[in-house]
Amino acid sequence: MKQPGRTRRVLTLVAACALGAVLGAGLMLRVLYNKPGKNMVWKIDRILERRAPDSPELVQAGAGAWQPAPATKVEASSVGYDYPVRIVFHPRPPQEEDDPFYYVAELGGAIKVVTKSGAVQTFAEGLLNFKRKPLDELGVLGLAHDPADNQFFVTMPYWDAEEAVYRNKIERLGCSPDGLTMTERAVVLDMQNESTVASYQIQFCAVGPEGLLYVGVGSGGHKQDAQDLDKFAGKIIRLNKDGTAAESNPFYQPSAPQAPRSYIYAYGLRNPFDITWDPRSHVGIISDVGPGIDRIVRLGPGMDYCFANDENQMRANALYTWGPGSGFAPVGVAYGLDESLGPEHLFRLFVGLFGAVHVPGPNEGKRICRFEIGPDGSLHSAARDFVQYTGSRFSSVTDVEWGPDGLYFADIYGESTEPHARGGIIYKIVKDENWVAPSDAAAALTGVARGRFLFYDNRCQSCHVLDGAGGQEGPVLTNLRASLSRRLLAPEYDAWLGELAAKSGRYFERHREAYKTLLSLGGTERLHYWFQQHVRDPRFDNPKAKMPSHDLSDADIAALAEFLLD
Repeated sequence: MKQPGRTRRVLTLVAACALGAVLGAGLMLRVLYNKPGKNMVWKIDRILERRAPDSPELVQAGAGAWQPAPATKVEASSVGYDYPVRIVFHPRPPQEEDDPFYYVAELGGAIKVVTKSGAVQTFAEGLLNFKRKPLDELGVLGLAHDPADNQFFVTMPYWDAEEAVYRNKIERLGCSPDGLTMTERAVVLDMQNESTVASYQIQFCAVGPEGLLYVGVGSGGHKQDAQDLDKFAGKIIRLNKDGTAAESNPFYQPSAPQAPRSYIYAYGLRNPFDITWDPRSHVGIISDVGPGIDRIVRLGPGMDYCFANDENQMRANALYTWGPGSGFAPVGVAYGLDESLGPEHLFRLFVGLFGAVHVPGPNEGKRICRFEIGPDGSLHSAARDFVQYTGSRFSSVTDVEWGPDGLYFADIYGESTEPHARGGIIYKIVKDENWVAPSDAAAALTGVARGRFLFYDNRCQSCHVLDGAGGQEGPVLTNLRASLSRRLLAPEYDAWLGELAAKSGRYFERHREAYKTLLSLGGTERLHYWFQQHVRDPRFDNPKAKMPSHDLSDADIAALAEFLLD
């Protein structure tokens, strides 16, 4: 009777030793000496939940695993978070060491405040009325500070025990005069007639330029609800700070001010995760996570972004898309507000990509991209990698925010060895004063070689296929001369240019001379002139074109033309 027990103990010891190689000797000992009466899986799960947030093994690779753009460097700002998902800076610059600098919302239901000295304190906790499971993407996901009234707004699901479902709500949190403690909490909007599910719950909240509250609501368990104006799901809603719908909303009904459609500002979104506004024009940009195609969109009142149940619907009204695939997931968005990282980053849009869920090491996500966006919200460049993860652990971006001394981002897992660990880190990207620019070997390139370099340096392959490789968003560029000749030298194109030249309006007047010049040219001259105009402004003869414009010199455009046309 004793032999089976010994065998089980030996097997348990072997398994525990193997586990210890992954989780560390400290965890192995705790498994071995844990009290009997529970199975091994239960014990391991409990240990992972109690794991110290600032354990050295969680941060040993540190900022070095995040590789930034040239002339910048990544530094850890604060550590030890339990799944950090939002960063919000206090609008008043801290003067004293104990003054609040920024706040961090944790998925599990707490908000931390970081002071000027770097100390991390608890501002609020116990915000959820349920215990979040370790791997569920369910909890506090929106945080906004209202500087006008020194209060916070927070979005989260809550557990409706009577119906056994989760529902969405928005709360207002009172704040102590010193900004370090929550003083009260109150529900401002309870979406009590709709259920939600993990990953597709209520998401961001933010105070907009006009002082109204914008909130992104995921499409919940029924994706087609994104098209239903009588549901909050899959929408951007806009409301007053007391929770009432803004009367200027496009679908507002005076006879039913509490109905969902009175709150709706835009609809047809799958999982709108974050919002930011261009500081020059106040045009809003939304990140929307899809089932296989992800996007950023320009926010407009009454806009239908067309998602209902199919990934291809995510292409509609998109400013930029990623995919198809499952490893992108655009989450945090932020604009560069000053020149602290260099003038080239001012007014650029930064987008954090979460990447594949619960997958260690690098992948197509786990990076921050940078875009050039016009004040009107038009795309002026394809995505360029600004920071990317090169380590071997579970790190992933959940938010990006421009701070007073650089770009900050939240790493939900930090340098964790598994996705249960509570080792989230807030990093900041700052200017590297010791960086020395390498010699520019590309500057010496000419002709086809320079054209090839410009094609890949400007990430044209992210949208265009060339020689069998590249993205699917734009036309195939293999044998471009032949395809352009068929289009541009056809009589139908001459008729089209004549129609454009005759149109009234500032847009067409700006390009009228180009239309006339194209009509006067033929053969190779027409192809090259069209190419020059198209690179500078892809919409000059096609107002619906989505390709970004490129501010290249005449010589560089000629090199690109030589590479692609000749």
